[in-house]
Amino acid sequence: MTESQTDKEKVDKIYGTVLFPEGVGEMLLNGHRFLVIRGQLLYKIEEGYVITMIREEENYTVDHYLQLPESAPFQLINAKLIYMPSPYEIHQAVVFNLSLEIGNYVKKHQLGVVRFAPLDVHFDKENVVQPDLLFVSVRRSSIIQKFIMGAPDFVVEILSKGTAKADKELKMGVYGKYNVLEYWLIHPSECWVEVYVNEDKRMQLKQRVEKKGVIESVAIEGFTLEIADIFPKNNL
Repeated sequence: MTESQTDKEKVDKIYGTVLFPEGVGEMLLNGHRFLVIRGQLLYKIEEGYVITMIREEENYTVDHYLQLPESAPFQLINAKLIYMPSPYEIHQAVVFNLSLEIGNYVKKHQLGVVRFAPLDVHFDKENVVQPDLLFVSVRRSSIIQKFIMGAPDFVVEILSKGTAKADKELKMGVYGKYNVLEYWLIHPSECWVEVYVNEDKRMQLKQRVEKKGVIESVAIEGFTLEIADIFPKNNL
């Protein structure tokens, strides 16, 4: 994520320098890009080792977000940097199965592109998120740049303990406001899917299916899914 800041405005740094005896910083990172310490990140920049000083009461912008190391577990929602911990294996299994179902359908019918996290979606200077899965139609393809610079047609979030509040409340509001057409919330262990559709820039629940049953997408023309196909069989 790290990029040089523009000359137009000076943005406060979100990290402070940490002085270690020789070799200690390298030992702590152990080849990784960063280390999570009580919700903050220790990482290395050209000047040395730094640790973030992210505070709940502070407001942040994309310029602050871009100071974080690549793949940092933070998303920028309503000017707040929200910590999003690494998901469990079941989360990844559901994302993989769903990406196969949707990806193969979209590719076959040449409807657009399917992408999955980590990939930044920039809505404005105060909202940069990483949906678990997204679809951008041919009609909206101009937003596909270095990152996704605007609203995808369709997004999916797989719920986990660490992200449920953000997914159900904060992100849902952002997706509605910026005209994401359709939003799926999926609970991987309880095996249910909720389908939300954008009506007047608010996400409205249209369908909820648990364990087994077919859901139909509004944003991906003609796509239907038997939800049992994406969940681990021992959970059904």
